[in-house]
Amino acid sequence: MSASHTQGIESLWRLRQAHKGKNSSPQLAFSVSVPIGGSDTDEQNEGDPSVEQKRERQRIESMEAESIKQACQCIKDTLTSFADAQGKLGYIVECGKHHPSLTQQEKIDRYLIKGCLSQAWLISEYREGRVYLRGDSEALIVKGLIALLMRVYNGRSVSEILSVDGMYWKSVGITALLSMNRRSGVAHMLEQIRLCALTYELLEKQRKSKVSSEQGDKTAHTCEDVRK
Repeated sequence: MSASHTQGIESLWRLRQAHKGKNSSPQLAFSVSVPIGGSDTDEQNEGDPSVEQKRERQRIESMEAESIKQACQCIKDTLTSFADAQGKLGYIVECGKHHPSLTQQEKIDRYLIKGCLSQAWLISEYREGRVYLRGDSEALIVKGLIALLMRVYNGRSVSEILSVDGMYWKSVGITALLSMNRRSGVAHMLEQIRLCALTYELLEKQRKSKVSSEQGDKTAHTCEDVRK
């Protein structure tokens, strides 16, 4: 889920709560239409490399405008705006409903997050110094938690990801809403994300070391050679 997508859901929830009054809990039985970003023309050209590159740039620009801790704070502020736990959990479920699903081919043991009460998957990719994440779960509440984690971590640099630990997430207020088993699941998700970041950090150091060594040997290599 992109930042604009999550922010759209937040805005609609805030508007609904304002109409119902401070002491009323938002109900879940309503539809939400949230623009994910891009024009109708972009949607018609789904799969076009130029369109995908445009969306990628927009996503990165959005991340650069909002720091990782600002994203956490935004989630905290949104949860605080609800009068009770029911409203907060309802918001998380709503995020799950609008979070993109993985394909059945991607829901395999290789991407399974160990230690979660419900089955959940996390796929990571490292491109141009940033970690890109996609996740899914069979349970809506867990999928909603993944959506919020993606809001914070997706498209970030390794250093940004490692700057936010589990204690910081505790201060956001999400874990207090969950059962012990669900809290353990969130901890395993965070651990998996940090492990991905640490792995990519190590691989990047190895790559730079290899490039430096090859340059010292004055041997000509293309980018493709270095990646091999």
